[in-house]
Amino acid sequence: MDILKLPPQEQEILIKELSQHITPSRWNLMQRAIQYRTSYITLILEDIYQPHNAAAVIRSCDGFGIQNLHIIENRNKLRLDNTTVAKGADKWLNFHYYNSLNGNNTQNCIHHLKSQGYRIGAMTLGKNSISLEEIPLDKPLAIMIGSEKSGLSEEGCSLADCCIEIPMFGFTQSFNLSVCAAIVLHDVTSKLRNSNTPWQLCGEEQRETLLCWLQRCVTH
Repeated sequence: MDILKLPPQEQEILIKELSQHITPSRWNLMQRAIQYRTSYITLILEDIYQPHNAAAVIRSCDGFGIQNLHIIENRNKLRLDNTTVAKGADKWLNFHYYNSLNGNNTQNCIHHLKSQGYRIGAMTLGKNSISLEEIPLDKPLAIMIGSEKSGLSEEGCSLADCCIEIPMFGFTQSFNLSVCAAIVLHDVTSKLRNSNTPWQLCGEEQRETLLCWLQRCVTH
């Protein structure tokens, strides 16, 4: 049974029933966390392959309230190291994979998000890059980060609406990708929460997310 296809009233009943099977402290934590969840900001990972990097990014997404993570798998498959860095954070997120053998996964991901109203911001150095501090948040934002060695693909950069860089004041030119993700997510979510932008999940999204969280806790 696909619980997300149930009518809203039945979903509410199921939430009430499932919440009886977890501890009150866990249920209270879920109710608090859902208030800080957002789909206004999302993250795209293109071809990352180191498990500890993937796990660290996922943990940052959960910590900063990012609900959706988009995974492009052209050459590399995303693998998780659940025993160390992730700390189980993956069960609180929604993962969207683009891994067709014959399709253009980068293009498909970007076009899909643009059709949903997202601005695509590519994390890359370049003469036309804007500073992290200048990112506009007047519409939903998808932040795209590339692989450990080569960074974002040329196609990813060309299809993005803007290129973003983190100001650097030392001798190195870039951060590790998981550090980069944490810095960017902290910055943009902090700005959102101090703005009048309606960044929180809508009522339907909150209900469906709570239902998925409860189901994962009860069945695993």
